[in-house]
Amino acid sequence: MSPQEVIQAGPELDDSDQGWLYAWQVPTEPPRDLVLSHKEGRSRRAAMEGIGVTLLIDLPHRAETAILWSPDRHVLDASLERIRSNG
Repeated sequence: MSPQEVIQAGPELDDSDQGWLYAWQVPTEPPRDLVLSHKEGRSRRAAMEGIGVTLLIDLPHRAETAILWSPDRHVLDASLERIRSNG
């Protein structure tokens, strides 16, 4: 999904019993069969490094803690600043 599609789907995800978003950004299109949410630990880390993930967003169900992750501190800081300014 594009960032705009995620924003548009926000209310639907928020109202859904299964409302959850696990999204990641990469510089090029990843393999269509790659599902990072099914991997854990070292396996997930290796897959993320292999495809060059620059930002990972894990928004669980309402009232649970979200995760924003990046291997690049500048990307993480810029993302946090965008959240703060749009908050």
